[in-house]
Amino acid sequence: MKLDKFKISVNYDQSLADAIDASRLDWASSNITSGGVWTHCVPHGQTGIVEVEVALIPFFQRISTREVRHEIYLMYCRPIDIHQLIAFSGQHPDVQLGFQVVALGSSWEHWSGRTYVPYLASYGSRRDLRLSYVEMQWENSRFAVICY
Repeated sequence: MKLDKFKISVNYDQSLADAIDASRLDWASSNITSGGVWTHCVPHGQTGIVEVEVALIPFFQRISTREVRHEIYLMYCRPIDIHQLIAFSGQHPDVQLGFQVVALGSSWEHWSGRTYVPYLASYGSRRDLRLSYVEMQWENSRFAVICY
């Protein structure tokens, strides 16, 4: 399968709030920058500006997060983290128009115990950064990954 690939620069010294501002998103969930607990938010010890190539894996049928993670593993890829997703949105703003771009490499724990993952969405020309319950069925989505 030929994947669409995009080069990005990620600044791990920037806070999530500053990265969101720099990406010029029209809206971002307030839960992303306040409250809850992020896991796998920054690769261990990562600092500074890092250049990576992000690929988008499309799934055209309804698919669970578990199935997506398995397919990503079989392709020798790993899901991107939230810093990479925000950088992707700012550097390639038109890509998220038309479908969701999901980053399974970071998750957010709500005080209720439910786990959410970040994704980019659009409504017309409006670009949003949202959270979705991790155990959902995905449709019309692309999963952002880094392949080895």
